[in-house]
Amino acid sequence: MFYGCDKTPPGTVDDSSTPPFLVSANLNVSNINVDTDFSVFPLENGRAFRITIYATAETQDKDGENTIAKLHYKIFKPNSNDFFQQGRLTRGAFNNNVLSFSDSISFEAKRIEPGVYHFEFFAEDNTHWKSNAIQIPLLVTRNNSIPRIDSIFTPDSVFIPASDTIDVLFNIAVLDSDGIGDIEQVYFRSLNSSNPDFHFPMFDDGGTTGSGDNIAGDGVFSLHIRNKISAPFYREFRYFVVDKSGAVDSLSKFITFYQR
Repeated sequence: MFYGCDKTPPGTVDDSSTPPFLVSANLNVSNINVDTDFSVFPLENGRAFRITIYATAETQDKDGENTIAKLHYKIFKPNSNDFFQQGRLTRGAFNNNVLSFSDSISFEAKRIEPGVYHFEFFAEDNTHWKSNAIQIPLLVTRNNSIPRIDSIFTPDSVFIPASDTIDVLFNIAVLDSDGIGDIEQVYFRSLNSSNPDFHFPMFDDGGTTGSGDNIAGDGVFSLHIRNKISAPFYREFRYFVVDKSGAVDSLSKFITFYQR
């Protein structure tokens, strides 16, 4: 006994159509500086930007130009395999067996996310066959902003207890319009100590290293110091913040240590 197999929903079983072929894809620029380029519109007081570029693409299809239905694009952030925006280009003229597409594309980028953005293009015909894909890089750069020390929370005076062991939490808040991720290091030096060039590293780690820091990633850097002191003194501490480009800001704080 033989049984038939019904296909639901009914459709074409033998499709002789071929996928389209993406001949080329281009952007009108290869790099953009968000601080100097006129195609960039600042958002969030300069913390983000709307960038507008112009894209073109050309495609072919052996089944004829009328079978080409769409020209897609996707945008990928630097060092990411996940696209954050997608859309389509507008259909244009058909010349010399090539169908053109073009359009302006606007997308948003944060100041803290410079790098190479990738634009991926591919065509699709009216039977949903997809073409080969072409990726075009766009380098997004910015001018470096100098980091700065915003506030110092270290006390003006510290009392030395009878045990001669001080317990001090050094705290400063730093700012960088390029983002906290652009901060390379924060430290202080005790300028009139026996080793004025020694760097005391400060941390914004939520206290995971025993630094005494309260909240990780909030821009407040801390260092908890417990040390034995034998006499009262007046000392200058110089704080430094350095970004990844080497730009530096520094500020002094004087602390008087009193003997109880």
